[in-house]
Amino acid sequence: MVSLLKAELASDTRRRSTGKASNAAVSTEAGAGRPSLRPQLVDAAKNVDRTDPGAMKQARRRIIRAVLVWQFGPDLREHSQWAAMLDAIATTLEQDAQHLAQFDALVAELQQVR
Repeated sequence: MVSLLKAELASDTRRRSTGKASNAAVSTEAGAGRPSLRPQLVDAAKNVDRTDPGAMKQARRRIIRAVLVWQFGPDLREHSQWAAMLDAIATTLEQDAQHLAQFDALVAELQQVR
């Protein structure tokens, strides 16, 4: 999904480009001056009740959103398919029992960070 998203953003950027690199294209480069993702994830997980499926679902969506924006830049939220992409990723991950267990472990680990 990430590879498809990168390809989609690259083609979208080429269509809109005026000869200058867009923020979305620049932000996908390694070390493009991005802040660390970890504090954002810690913040998203800090008050999540891991025994509440609804709370875990909301946390999953917040964490997916944070990772995508961190990876592809804030301009991604302006993409016409932003909400659909977010929904598709969250739904796909929710259908995998292994992912659910790994996500629970991730939230537990993030909650231990002070």
